[in-house]
Amino acid sequence: ELVTRTDFEEILTMAARYEELSSASVSYISRLSMYRSVIKEGIKASQRVQLAQQRARLLKDMAMEKQKNVDAEFALVKSLAQRGDALYVKIFAIKKLVLKLEAEKEEVDVSFQKSVGNLSRVIEEASQAYEEYHVVVRKWKEEQATEEFSREAIESAEVVWVQFLSSL
Repeated sequence: ELVTRTDFEEILTMAARYEELSSASVSYISRLSMYRSVIKEGIKASQRVQLAQQRARLLKDMAMEKQKNVDAEFALVKSLAQRGDALYVKIFAIKKLVLKLEAEKEEVDVSFQKSVGNLSRVIEEASQAYEEYHVVVRKWKEEQATEEFSREAIESAEVVWVQFLSSL
């Protein structure tokens, strides 16, 4: 503390005079004067160490803050990567489902084409059957008309026969 005082030079001068006047065998003041620059350099070094420690603490705090930011960004990236992976799995499943549905659609299309072919054949058969039905109905009506004509002819013949027999 003595070396750092502003009046250190005056104190040193007064102490040196005292030592000369008292004829002290060991000169502590002269030694102190000799070590003054070393002590001042030590104090400056101590101040530089304190400054370096403060700077190191400040840099450590800044580094820790930046590490927190890095950790937060890393967590965000990790979260987004997991979401991306989950979406990739969903997309893969959807693509697989689409392929399955497309295959099923192909099967349905093939079945539909077969059904259309069958429907066309059945319609043709039904049309032919309807035509055959009309032919048969027409023949039946013709036969019915022929039968009616035959009945009327038989009745007329019976009337003629009865008249013939009555005339006898």
